Amino acid sequence: MDKSKQVNLSPTFVVALLLSLIVFLSAVIFTQPDSSLDLLYAFDVLKFWQKGFWELLEFTLQMVLILGISDFFQTPQSLGFIDLNYVNFMLLGAGLLAYQSLTSFIKSVTIALSGSVEIILQFPFYAGILGMMKYSGLLSIFSESMVNISSPETFPLLSFLSAAMVNFFIPSGGGQWAIQGPIIMDAANQLGLNQAKMVMVFSYGDQLSNMLQPFWALPLLAITGVPAKEILKYTAYFFLIGLLVFGLGIYFLF
Repeated sequence: MDKSKQVNLSPTFVVALLLSLIVFLSAVIFTQPDSSLDLLYAFDVLKFWQKGFWELLEFTLQMVLILGISDFFQTPQSLGFIDLNYVNFMLLGAGLLAYQSLTSFIKSVTIALSGSVEIILQFPFYAGILGMMKYSGLLSIFSESMVNISSPETFPLLSFLSAAMVNFFIPSGGGQWAIQGPIIMDAANQLGLNQAKMVMVFSYGDQLSNMLQPFWALPLLAITGVPAKEILKYTAYFFLIGLLVFGLGIYFLF
C-alpha cells in the first residue's frame, strides 16, 4: 500500500477507543446479573452503548434549544408542535437562506467541519461509554464503593478524586453529574455534609482531570494543527498543581 494514502489514527481517537474497550470489558465482568459469565450479556452492554449515544445527543440538542430560544418559549401560546426535528429543520433552513446558494453553503460547511472532525468521530464513543457505565450499573458500583469506605472527614476528598477519575471516561460534566451527582448528594446528606460544598467538590474533580483528558481541546487542536501530546506537556503540570492545591484545600477546609 502507498504510504502516502495511509491514514493514521489520531492519539485522541485511540484514547477514545481504548477507554471504550476498558469500560465495555469492565461492565461485562463486574456487572453480570449473576455470578456466571454470560457472553450474551455482552450484547446487552453494546445496547447500553447505543442508548447512551442517542440520549446524550438528545440532551445536547435540548440544551441548545433551551439556551438559544428560551425567551421565545415564554409566550402564552401553545408551542407543543415544536420538537427537536422541527428545530433542526429551522436551523438548516436559516443556514440555506443566509448563504442564498447551495454550493456556497456546502463549501462553508465542509470548511467548518474540518475543524470538528475529531469531535464528530469521538462523540459517539464517549456517549456510548456514558451509556455503558450508566445502564450496566458500573458507575453506581464505583461511586457506592467510594461511599462505603468514606467517613465524614474523607468523603469530600474521595468524591473529588472519584469525579476526576470518572471524567476520564465521561468528559461531559452534565452527563457525569446526572449519574454520579445523586449518589454523592445522597451520601453527603446521610453524612451531614454541606451539599453546596459537595457540588463544588464534584466540579473541582471534574475540571481537574480535563488537564489530562484532551476531549475539551479538540476544536483548538484541529484549528491550530497542534497534536494533543504537545499541550499535555504543559497541562500535566497544571494537573499536578491542581491535584495538590484542591486536594489539600478540600481535605482541610471542607
